[in-house]
Amino acid sequence: MWPNSSACPAIRRASPHTATNKFMMRQHSQLSGIACPWYRRVRSTADGTAAIDDVMLPAIVKPVDNCSSRGVRWIGRKSDLAAAVFRGAWRSRAVARR
Repeated sequence: MWPNSSACPAIRRASPHTATNKFMMRQHSQLSGIACPWYRRVRSTADGTAAIDDVMLPAIVKPVDNCSSRGVRWIGRKSDLAAAVFRGAWRSRAVARR
């Protein structure tokens, strides 16, 4: 057995969070020199509108913390953004619901 906890092979405590949070995973990948598609953290429709323009469309809106494409939306027009952000936030575990 392992004589002390520091000798036990394991992942760091922050690793699972980084692996399941898409924003943190992209930041970590870029810092490690891994190429990533363009991304922006968006917390509201106003943030999304400020982050994109017609040149950057189409775009993908996805919650930071889901898997299997839950809450992921493809947007082809700025007018699609509000519904995509709402649906993404609804699917996110990170957004507190009342």
